[in-house]
Amino acid sequence: MSIVIIYGKQASGKTADAKQLQKFYGCKSVVDEWDGSSFIPDEGLAITSCMPPFNINGAAVIHITVAIDHMNRTQAPA
Repeated sequence: MSIVIIYGKQASGKTADAKQLQKFYGCKSVVDEWDGSSFIPDEGLAITSCMPPFNINGAAVIHITVAIDHMNRTQAPA
C-alpha cells in the first residue's frame, strides 16, 4: 500500500501498536499524532485521533480495531 491511515479514539492502542502495524502494512515510516491534513510520506503510516473523511488520494483508511484484528488474524498460527 502507498499510504495507510490508522484512526481511532485516544488510548485505543494506535501508538502502542504502531511498530507492529508499520511492519504489517509494509510502511517505511510512521507519522504519530497526525493532524488529519499534513503531509504523509509515500509508503508512510499515519496514526491519528482525527476521524475520516481524509483527503489523501489512494490512502487506505482503517479503524484501529479493524487493523489490529486483521493483523492478529493474519499472524495467528494455523
